[in-house]
Amino acid sequence: MRILLAEDEHSLGTWLSRALEHAGIQVEWVSDGLMADRALQHSDYDALVLDLGLPGLDGHGVLQRLRERDQRLPALGIGGGGIARR
Repeated sequence: MRILLAEDEHSLGTWLSRALEHAGIQVEWVSDGLMADRALQHSDYDALVLDLGLPGLDGHGVLQRLRERDQRLPALGIGGGGIARR
């Protein structure tokens, strides 16, 4: 399984990346929404873990662009107030 992790907070990104890799999941980690959007356009992923408050392009914008391209991808959105699942 290959996951794109889009998280700008270094400590949380490090923890999530290590935890997922420990579970045998391949992780590509980016730190802003524009990088996430580019990665999603050029590579295939099985899922997306997405900070909704990313710089550059926020998580909602990343999801909107996914919809506009009609990309089907399970996504887990993480926000400052908790976790939202789409």
